[in-house]
Amino acid sequence: MSFRIWTSALALVLALAAEPTRAALLFVDADAQGNDSGESWEHAFTDLQPALDAATDGDEIWVACATYLPTELRDPADPNSASFIVRSGVSVFGGFVGGETALAQRDPDPNFNGCALGASIIPKAGLPQPYNLVVVNAVDAAVQFDGFSVIGARAVGPDEATQRGAGFHLSRATVSLRNMRFDDLRTIGGGTGLGGAIFADRSQLELEDVRFSNCVAGRGAAVAMESGRLLATRVSASGGSASFGGGAFLVMRSSASAEVVDARIEDNVGNNRGGAISNESSGSLTIRRSTFLGNRVGGEHLGAAVYSGRGNVLIENSVFVGNATLGTNGRGGAISLNNGANATITNSTIAHNQAGTSGSAVFANLGASALIQNSIIFGNLLTNPESPDAGQISLGDEAASASVAFSIVEGGFGGDGNVDADPQFGIAPSPGDGDWRTIADNDFGDVRLSNLSPAIDAGNNFADIDGDGESTLLAADLPLDADRKPRLFDMPDVLDTGVGGPRVVDMGAYETTNRIFVGGFE
Repeated sequence: MSFRIWTSALALVLALAAEPTRAALLFVDADAQGNDSGESWEHAFTDLQPALDAATDGDEIWVACATYLPTELRDPADPNSASFIVRSGVSVFGGFVGGETALAQRDPDPNFNGCALGASIIPKAGLPQPYNLVVVNAVDAAVQFDGFSVIGARAVGPDEATQRGAGFHLSRATVSLRNMRFDDLRTIGGGTGLGGAIFADRSQLELEDVRFSNCVAGRGAAVAMESGRLLATRVSASGGSASFGGGAFLVMRSSASAEVVDARIEDNVGNNRGGAISNESSGSLTIRRSTFLGNRVGGEHLGAAVYSGRGNVLIENSVFVGNATLGTNGRGGAISLNNGANATITNSTIAHNQAGTSGSAVFANLGASALIQNSIIFGNLLTNPESPDAGQISLGDEAASASVAFSIVEGGFGGDGNVDADPQFGIAPSPGDGDWRTIADNDFGDVRLSNLSPAIDAGNNFADIDGDGESTLLAADLPLDADRKPRLFDMPDVLDTGVGGPRVVDMGAYETTNRIFVGGFE
C-alpha cells in the first residue's frame, strides 16, 4: 500500500472516529405487539422503565399515550417503593399515538393527550400507590420530561426521602419539565412533608407550561426547593394546601432561589407563612407578570399570598387581589416581609386583599424593608375592628421600613408622586359577602384601568425596576406589563403627571391603551 493511500485511509478512520455518536431514539407503546426491543413503534417497549434503563446520555424516548406505572422497586419488600428511575441526559416525550416520525406530529398537551404517569388516587386492587413516581438522582446531564400528566402518588413512606416529592423527587439534578400536569399528589402533613408534586434538593429545575392542581404537602404543595434554583414560566397552581409551613405553590429553603414568570396562582391555602409562596431561603425570589388571586394563610397568618423571611424579593408587573389571612391576627393581606428581607415592588397592583390586624396589603417586620414604585395599593381591608393600625402598608417595628413613590396608596403615604385616589378599575373586585376568606362568592373583578383612572401616565419611567438600587437608563428598558404588552402607551388627552415623558408609564400592573368602557371592556 502506498504511503498516500495509507494516509488517506487513516484520515478517513480518524474522521469517522471523531464524528459524534448519534443519540438513539427509543419507543414506548403499551399496546405494541413486537419484540419489545424499543427500536421502532412496531417493536416498542410496552413499559417505560425498560426504555429508561436502555437510554444513555442524549437519547430520546417517545411515548405513545397510555397510563404507565413504575416497576422499579427500591425496597423489594415494599410495592409502594416503585419509581421510574431516570438516567442522566435522557429526554422523555409524551403525546404520541404511535407511528409518528417527528416531534411536531404529537399532541403535547397533557390535559387532552391521555399520557399519564401514575393512576387515579383511588387505590385499585393489586396496584401500588408509589411514594415517589419519578426519581432523578445525581445526574451529570440535563433530564427532560414533556407532555405528561403526573397523578396520584402519595409520599407517605417510612423515611424522609419517601415523604418528599410524590410526583418528582430530584437530588443533585438538572431537570426541565414542559407541558406537564400535576394532579392530586400528596406528602405527609408534617415538617418533613416537602413538595407534594416536586421536591428538588441541590438541583436546577425549569418549569414551562406546567399546571398544578389539588396537591397537598406539609410545605410546598406544588414545589419545594431545598437549595438550587427554580425558573417557572407560564405555570398555574390551584387548590393546593400546605398544612405545616405554608407555600401551597412554592416553598424555598436553605439557599434556594426562584424566578416565577407569567404565572397564575389561585385559591391555595398555606399554614403559618405564605398562602402561595413561602421563602425561608437566603436566596432571591423574583416574581414577574404573575397573578395571585384568592390565596389564604392560617396559623401565624403571615402573608396571604407571599411571605419572605430572608433574602431579596423583586416583584414587578404583578397582580394581587382577594388574598386573605384567615385569623383576626393576620398580617400582610398580600405580602409579608420578615427578618431583614428586602423587597422591591414595581408596577404592581395590590388591591382588595384582607388581613387581620395590620398590613392589609403589605407588612414588614424585624428589619425588613419594602421599596414600592409605580404601583397601586387600594381597597385592602382589615377584619379586626380594634386594630390601631389601619394602614394599607404597615411596619411591625422601628427596624422595618417602607419607601413608596409614584403610587396610588389609599389613605395616603409620604413620598414623591404618591396619590390618594380611587384608581378607577375596569371592574372593582368584590368579596360578595364582604369577606375574602369565604371563597364561594368572590369576584376578582378586572383591575385594568378605566380611561378615567388617575394612574394613567402618572408613574416614573426611571424607577428601580431591577431592585439593584439604580434607575433604568432608558424608558424603553421598562419590562412588559401584566398582559405582556409594551409599556409607555400615551393616552390621548391625558395630562402626564409622572416623570420621564413625553410618554409616561402608568401606575399598576397594566398599561392602559385606548379603550372604551361600556359596562366592561370592549
